[in-house]
Amino acid sequence: MRNSFTKTGLAKLATGQSLSLAQGERGHGRLVAERIATGVRFVFRYTHEGKRREVALGSFNPTKRTGDGTTGLSITEAQAKATELMAVHRAGDTAIKQAMIERAQDHATAVSARRQRATLGQLLEAYTGSLLGRESHKAVLADLERIRREAPQVLALSIDKVTPETLGPAFARLALEGKATAIRKRRANIRAAFSAGLAASQNPHGLMALKVLGVRSHPLRDWTPPRGGSNARDDALSVAELKAYYAALDTLPNRQTALFLKAQLRLGGQRYLQLLRATRHDLDAENRLLRLWDGKGRRDKARAHWLPVPADVWQAISEATRHHEGPYLFSHDYGATPASESSMTAGVRTVMAALATSGQVRKPYLPSDIRRTVETLLAGAGVSNETRAQLQSHGLGGVQTRHYNRHDYLPEKGEALDALGRLLGLSKPRKGR
Repeated sequence: MRNSFTKTGLAKLATGQSLSLAQGERGHGRLVAERIATGVRFVFRYTHEGKRREVALGSFNPTKRTGDGTTGLSITEAQAKATELMAVHRAGDTAIKQAMIERAQDHATAVSARRQRATLGQLLEAYTGSLLGRESHKAVLADLERIRREAPQVLALSIDKVTPETLGPAFARLALEGKATAIRKRRANIRAAFSAGLAASQNPHGLMALKVLGVRSHPLRDWTPPRGGSNARDDALSVAELKAYYAALDTLPNRQTALFLKAQLRLGGQRYLQLLRATRHDLDAENRLLRLWDGKGRRDKARAHWLPVPADVWQAISEATRHHEGPYLFSHDYGATPASESSMTAGVRTVMAALATSGQVRKPYLPSDIRRTVETLLAGAGVSNETRAQLQSHGLGGVQTRHYNRHDYLPEKGEALDALGRLLGLSKPRKGR
């Protein structure tokens, strides 16, 4: 049965198939919908001096409503365009070409007008929405909300008016507070939003929320970073301080928090969110392996990050999940949902405050200092830079790592974790691989 010229009929078209719609007087062209690799496109086909010619009208947008401002064409809009060209066709091929030149000019004017109406706030909102499900989403959303409070006038800027100078108010308060790292991150977020908008406008499969904003250039591509550096911390615990911290975790009143923090350290200082999202399905009991999912960086999808599990960590996981009904390994509601990152970092601060008071550490270190400490101490123990990077899953975005190096580094990771265990005074070897 032949498909009809309706939303349902067009949806059923296979690649290479087309449907035509006869309308008006015969011999003056017709509207055709054709399925191509990227979707369904509308064309106006006509014959001139015995040769078939066509005029591209636009892509089919099945959710489009006439006049709603979104890209693409509804069937009704495509029919209207075809009817206009049928009338023009009566005047000959030259008239068709002139009509298309005028239409292109009108389209360029419309795109320019839409772009002038699009604001930085809309761009940042669309970019933030595109990060949903990624680790960076929460931080980028929080920074956008802070810009709304501190400099709403910046968000009202047309994207054509955005320059490093016009963005000044968005950084004024951070500069007064001396927050160089926050300045650097906000600058990176805004630059990334323009990059995403530009990429979407050039990609037929680009995210529609970004594509409709009509970003055609990147005004901040050469924006130099603010002075003052990133204020990156370089604090690291000594071996004695790390051993004291590890032992003190057992004094925490919440056992789930204690077990998680011990595992986080013993597994090489893994990122909190990635370890908290681990479930029973990520455990390989036969080989004593744990799979984390690393979605940081510019990856389109998360990378599987496998870790050999030391015997003491396997025991901690078993204890943590003993009464769980849900899938998550570390949870405050019997595995139904993962424990919050904030509850874990609060546990670190509680332990560090007590250790600082008793003089067992020089100062109350921050949760981020644990990850840095592990890498620093493993470097001192002779663990290679490549193995440390693989263990903590950072700095792996190069072409060689992404496309050519398929070694899983499990033996090297295991040896590194054994070395960390010795530094902590734990002598039990790993089991399994």
